[in-house]
Amino acid sequence: DGRVAVIRGGHEIMTKVTGSGCMLSALTAAYAGAEPKFQFEAVAAALAAYGVCGEIAERRTVERDGGTATFRTELIDAASTTAPERFAELLRVETEFFDGV
Repeated sequence: DGRVAVIRGGHEIMTKVTGSGCMLSALTAAYAGAEPKFQFEAVAAALAAYGVCGEIAERRTVERDGGTATFRTELIDAASTTAPERFAELLRVETEFFDGV
């Protein structure tokens, strides 16, 4: 439909943690299922929220002087405990309408 979303966030360590892509797929499916009439917005929200979770997890991992296993646990914890208000504070999403190729 011509809309584009630029989602900023996350951390490069997310690419080194087994299961993080699967977690993103599950989160995206949950968001999309919750908003079937607004799929674009739901998917953008899921990606942005997951990026925030990655940033939170990275900060917590550094505080604990942890590695990838610590990060994985912190990523799951961030996804399950972060308040909606905190997500709203940290989200970085740009959307625009793209008309043409």
